[in-house]
Amino acid sequence: MFKYLELCVDLKKSHVAKEGLFQYRNMCQATNVASLAAVVQGYLNLAEKRTDTAKTESQESAQEVRYEGFAFQCFVVQ
Repeated sequence: MFKYLELCVDLKKSHVAKEGLFQYRNMCQATNVASLAAVVQGYLNLAEKRTDTAKTESQESAQEVRYEGFAFQCFVVQ
């Protein structure tokens, strides 16, 4: 189940992950609730890590664009 959720996070398929979690809940609800809790917590950790990575990449990209724009302006003025 962890690999399934990891693929869903990597492919940005949250609706597919949600459906998989519903099916997993139905399978293990009566027998092993702790397993369901571990899987949900793992999914949340994966999603949070992916969000942090995307945020960092976005900030770095924006900073590069600002530097390139500044360098271009300095080149044009001279």
